[in-house]
Amino acid sequence: MKRIATALLLVFLALVAVRPSSAQSCETSVAAAAFRAGIDAHITPAAPYSKASREQRVAALDSVLPADGPARCLMLAGLNLLPDLRLASADGRLTSVVEQYWVAEAWSDSSRFLLTYSDAEFPSEIISQEWNGTEWVNDFRIQFEYVEGDQASSLFQEWDGTQWVNESRSEFTYDGGNLSTSLSQSWENETWVNATLTTYTYDDGGNESTSLTQSWENEAWVNSSRITTSFDDQDRETESLTEIYDETEEVWTNGTRIETVWSGDTSTSTSQFWAGEDWFSISRDVTTYDDQGRVIQGVQETADVLSGDFSPIARETYTYDGAGNDTQILFESWSGSEWVNEDRDVNTFDGDNDITVSLTQSWNGAGWEDVARSLFNYGTSTALEDAPRGFAVSAVDLFPNPVRDRLTVDVTLDAPGYLRVEVYDLLGRRVATLVDASVPAGMQQLRWDADGKPAGLYLVRLEAGGKTMTHTVALIR
Repeated sequence: MKRIATALLLVFLALVAVRPSSAQSCETSVAAAAFRAGIDAHITPAAPYSKASREQRVAALDSVLPADGPARCLMLAGLNLLPDLRLASADGRLTSVVEQYWVAEAWSDSSRFLLTYSDAEFPSEIISQEWNGTEWVNDFRIQFEYVEGDQASSLFQEWDGTQWVNESRSEFTYDGGNLSTSLSQSWENETWVNATLTTYTYDDGGNESTSLTQSWENEAWVNSSRITTSFDDQDRETESLTEIYDETEEVWTNGTRIETVWSGDTSTSTSQFWAGEDWFSISRDVTTYDDQGRVIQGVQETADVLSGDFSPIARETYTYDGAGNDTQILFESWSGSEWVNEDRDVNTFDGDNDITVSLTQSWNGAGWEDVARSLFNYGTSTALEDAPRGFAVSAVDLFPNPVRDRLTVDVTLDAPGYLRVEVYDLLGRRVATLVDASVPAGMQQLRWDADGKPAGLYLVRLEAGGKTMTHTVALIR
């Protein structure tokens, strides 16, 4: 089933280098940020399940976040499972999003995001908290600074039980209204240390054509990854190529690419990875749009790596009301002969077309069952209470990657405590839980049996005492 809070945390973890631009470049930036933050692998986005949702969010966010500011991508990606988010409404500014799960015939609080503002438009701070059964517990916060409507910096801090502690920060520069550089730094030994630097270039149409990411090594910037994007004469993305720099050979090597073909009201995006001397397909996504450019359906297909043949695995269908609000998003899987219901999001809007509730339901074979919901609150920002939180994962090793059948996950903890490790597909659905219990300090060796799972990319999410990290695993057949 889809895990709303999980998706939020997964993307917020990749904050250190989130950057702006179009819906597709936002999508790519989240993946690149995860890669540069050391999450272990480049996440190749899979449209339409992330892309389709983001394209709708862009239109909704354009009026309330800087058009070329990283804050927009942050909110867009972090809340990509929630429809038509607007930070400002007739009822006031969005001040909180509360995530709840349906447990024992009642709604139970899980997490929440609290927004405060320094001016009339943009959030100056977002705080994430988790519900421990009796009170809200601080997890992390992000603080933003703006200059003339552009986001100049973002600061990511975590709660250590008594105070906020620096973790990372990003600083942004602009040229002619376009983002020029994004510098990320980490907090080490009471000082800021360079981590990555990304430089962006644009074509004559203002589309981002390249992004070069460098890492800080031995007091110098060293090439790390490069994304080159091509567009057609209608400024639609046709190819996104990710390359990795080989420091030994001092050459750029192919990593992944997404090729998109546009035909009428349909786009077909094929995701591939480079192995040896050839490209191998991972997945293909066919997205259909209505006459207003809104996504109405997306079909995801998985590829047989050796033959290149595609087979359908999932479908996403959107329903809109007369005001253009997406009132339902239906998720289905392919059984081999027909489409079968999996999950759906049912969204409620007020008279000002502001979303108030996003309800996630799961199909039980005979009807829909409540799973989770998000409650959106508008009004005046409120002060927050500090609260404790727990321990952290100190080391993670996943092998082999890519994997064919069984993945080993070694997790090292710096203290005894609670550990949860789960595997998700790119739809945000949990496919396996490797551990969900209190464990001793030291290394825990876990295994994921991937037999029967379709080839593609999966996210391994680790949580310990409120801290989370994700790793990307490629499953091949």
